[in-house]
Amino acid sequence: QKLATLFSPERRIRWREFGVGMAIVSGYLALSTLLSVLTGNGPRWVGTDIGAWLMAAAPLAALIFIQSSGEEVFFRGYLVQHLAPRFRHPLIWGLLPAFLFGMGHYAPDYELSYGLYYVAATTLIGLSATALIWRTGGLSAAMGLHVANNLVAFLIAGPDDTASGTQLWVWSTADMQKSSGFDLLTLVLLLGYVLSPWAPLAGRPLWGRRNETRAAP
Repeated sequence: QKLATLFSPERRIRWREFGVGMAIVSGYLALSTLLSVLTGNGPRWVGTDIGAWLMAAAPLAALIFIQSSGEEVFFRGYLVQHLAPRFRHPLIWGLLPAFLFGMGHYAPDYELSYGLYYVAATTLIGLSATALIWRTGGLSAAMGLHVANNLVAFLIAGPDDTASGTQLWVWSTADMQKSSGFDLLTLVLLLGYVLSPWAPLAGRPLWGRRNETRAAP
């Protein structure tokens, strides 16, 4: 299968949908951060030199775009788009790739409770990305969601074990665990919003024919 066919029936990235995906995950990030601040577990400023940060931000953003888009091409591109025509049940083509995506973010040196939370959180993000391709018939919105999420986590505010030295604010692992319940709830709300009629997404179906392997029929 040619790479371009994974993005959309037009074989290109739909930049408007990419922007919609970025906007949707930005709402989740804002709500999750607000809840952590209100519960006394807000991120701390790490004293990063702003000049050095600005010099590094552009090349790092380009690398994050490549890394995040690459993960979407594999997990929501090849995996979902090849499973969906063969297995109609969403537990296979939807949940399985999202769970594999979540397990791919597990690190053996994590404390068990934090590791399980991290797997659950990334699995829910994977499900939201899958729901976006189901709603739009293409990969662009899911790519926007993933890219925006990682841009914030790696460059602005994220766990202190994610990208030490490139973030402006960080949460410690202990603070992340304290806010884990609220964060998972917010991710469930994110998934519900993506599936709801209020999300600004075209209501096109996912692959409609068993032998179809493109991003949409």
